[in-house]
This record gives sequence, C-alpha cells and structure tokens, in this order.
Amino acid sequence: MSAGKRMHRVHVVTEPLSDYVRFECGWPYEHTVEAGEDVRLIVVSGDDWPAALPHYDYWLFDPSRIVAM
Repeated sequence: MSAGKRMHRVHVVTEPLSDYVRFECGWPYEHTVEAGEDVRLIVVSGDDWPAALPHYDYWLFDPSRIVAM
C-alpha cells in the first residue's frame, strides 16, 4: 500500500466448502487482510456458476490484462 499499489482477491468457492477452503478463508485470509489486501468471496452452488466467470484460476492485473493460471 505504501508504494501506491493495491491487492484485491476474488475467490469463487463452491458449496459445500472443502476443509482446505474453510482453512484458507479463515487463518491465511485473516493475515492478508490485516496486511491491506481486499478479499471478496463469491459463494456458488455446484451448478450455479456465474456465466461471466471462467472455470479456472487467473490473475487480473488491470481491466485489460488477464493471465490464466
């Protein structure tokens, strides 16, 4: 943040949450949020995936640059 940069994370999770996702949403995100990261969750059921979201992980660096993981 002191360098003028921002870090945002959107995590799409499906219900029921796995043990790992429950862990990830608890302890690790707690610390990254304390460090200034903006974390948002989109919770969906298995068949209710938002049409505009791809089914893979990616980094969005700005409105025009997306990098698939």
